[in-house]
Amino acid sequence: MTREKTKKINKLSLYYGKNYFDSNNIKELIEIIGWRSKDRELVLEAGCGRGEISLALSRFTGLICMGVDIRPVRFLWGLKRLNEETSQRIFFIHTSIFGLSLKLPFKFDRVFLPFPDPYPRRKHSKKRLTSPYGLLNLWKASSPSNTFYLITDNYHNYRFTLEVLKETCSFSLHSHGPTSTITPFDEYHFILMNTPTKYREKYACLLY
Repeated sequence: MTREKTKKINKLSLYYGKNYFDSNNIKELIEIIGWRSKDRELVLEAGCGRGEISLALSRFTGLICMGVDIRPVRFLWGLKRLNEETSQRIFFIHTSIFGLSLKLPFKFDRVFLPFPDPYPRRKHSKKRLTSPYGLLNLWKASSPSNTFYLITDNYHNYRFTLEVLKETCSFSLHSHGPTSTITPFDEYHFILMNTPTKYREKYACLLY
């Protein structure tokens, strides 16, 4: 482990049990969310990375947002940008989406999946968050009226995801891909489309 990564992990510990959770203290998060989500929608950002989408959604809509990623060091960027207001509504969890419904007893009203890794090689297809197993896990963790928001610039992953959704889940889909947009924009999709992320900065993605 590099010295820089060690520093980041040490800084993460400052937020542990407050806005950063993992499998060891997830029961504490369940207690916090239990009473805060009674009169507000609960949103999941799957594969959240630094949490840019969660931050934007919470600031502009007041929703309770939970970002999930398997690499917790990424959370540090988002955690540093929490203020007194957003710190009450944004939480990051170090875990996988696979088996998420077994770890969390509550259901999400909206699921956001911004630029999931396409894993283009066939042998890696099971690792995709939009694989049948991945989407089924997200669907099980969702409320019956859930809406699924997907944005990607990878044509093959876009078509693959649409096919899996048709066969596997009954999500209400809002999707923007390389060739077309499915369903009209709503305020949440607008935020998703216009929030700068590290991915967009790195690859200068232009979506039409």
